[in-house]
Amino acid sequence: MIADMNHPLTFIIITIVVAIVIGVSGFFLNREFVKKEKAKLIKHDQDKIYKWLMDEFRVRMDFEYRTTKAISSGTHLSEDRVKEVAIIDSRIHKSTGSKDDRWTVRSKPFLVNWKKNSVAEVSSEQPKKSDPKIIKGGQVGIATPSFNSSINSAILGQERGVFSIWGYVADVHNKVYEEQLNMYIVGYATNRGQDLQNPSMARYPNTWAIDRVAPTKKNLLGSWRFYSNNSGKAITQLNCTDLLTNGWHLFSVAWSISDNYIKFIIDESEVAQSEFSNWPSDFSHSIQVGTWASRSPEFFFKSKIGQWQFAPVQYKLNIIEEFFIKKPE
Repeated sequence: MIADMNHPLTFIIITIVVAIVIGVSGFFLNREFVKKEKAKLIKHDQDKIYKWLMDEFRVRMDFEYRTTKAISSGTHLSEDRVKEVAIIDSRIHKSTGSKDDRWTVRSKPFLVNWKKNSVAEVSSEQPKKSDPKIIKGGQVGIATPSFNSSINSAILGQERGVFSIWGYVADVHNKVYEEQLNMYIVGYATNRGQDLQNPSMARYPNTWAIDRVAPTKKNLLGSWRFYSNNSGKAITQLNCTDLLTNGWHLFSVAWSISDNYIKFIIDESEVAQSEFSNWPSDFSHSIQVGTWASRSPEFFFKSKIGQWQFAPVQYKLNIIEEFFIKKPE
């Protein structure tokens, strides 16, 4: 049976159907429009935050974290808005340390002109530049609790690099102890090396350290060790059980994300290597020199620590060789 198109009821039904179709189409089109506009606003605010962070770093010459409050003030966005859009921006990283609501950028261009007190040493001198790609710093000192020297942890955010530091091996490092003792050449971790006591995370998140694991009656050799982690429990650990004679030795760590390696080098010998994994992602504090991140007295190196250098380049032995011939007095 064919409907009478001239019948008033048929006209009303067709009108209603058309209105419904147009309404539904309009609803979905409008929802898609709103979604696109919302995405544009999020991207706009993310770009504003990212630009503000980068401008801050260029002015202050460091990569310390910035608080939500500071970003809000600088970008004229509410603190809630900063947290809402920054947490979903892959270019921006939130601190996993003890202080919440702190932000930095993930990819950090290398800065040659370091801020004086952020590269940090006990010395009042600026790091010396003998090469435009190499940053040098530090001075000879005995690593006991009165020794206070640190390095800007932004170096760990580089895609590749070679870090070297002088340490003086002494009898204290080869003595056999009753219990395990860790004596640090350099030590870094978020939360300043304090135990988070969170069973779902690493005990010390974002660790990066070179230390001497002293000999014990159960482990007569002990080891010279580099180890690192992220916020999870997995750890990368490179050990050397060789006996080092008393005197100055150069300890180096080289890494590359693109070439997938971490190397541990002592003097001019590669003693261990692994794939690039379990690397820190939070650089909210400084690397402590001559001790662990917490600066607890028992973790000091208990001997002399010398100069250090960092080159943001692919590993080549000659980078270390040139530093190796300049043994401290």
